[in-house]
Amino acid sequence: MGEDREFVSAVTVRLGIVGGAILGGFAGYGITMLSTSEGERMMTWPVVIGGLAGFAATLAGLTWLAQKHRGAGILVGIVLTVAAIAALIVRFVPVFS
Repeated sequence: MGEDREFVSAVTVRLGIVGGAILGGFAGYGITMLSTSEGERMMTWPVVIGGLAGFAATLAGLTWLAQKHRGAGILVGIVLTVAAIAALIVRFVPVFS
């Protein structure tokens, strides 16, 4: 039973880290959309930098949280994963666009 909990914890924390990177990329995308005028080409580097910053921040935060507070890393990982999935659905499903 303990091994299953450790596996689920590890998977959830890693999914949360990926979710943080996705949300960081969306933050970079939003900044790019706000800073470019109509007809101007959109730059990709803010999206990449945002994704990397989101990855680094959630990697550090969730690693620390998972070590200090048992179970908190799982909860935050779930929240970040669900938020990233919701952001992807809102962005790419035609009904919401």
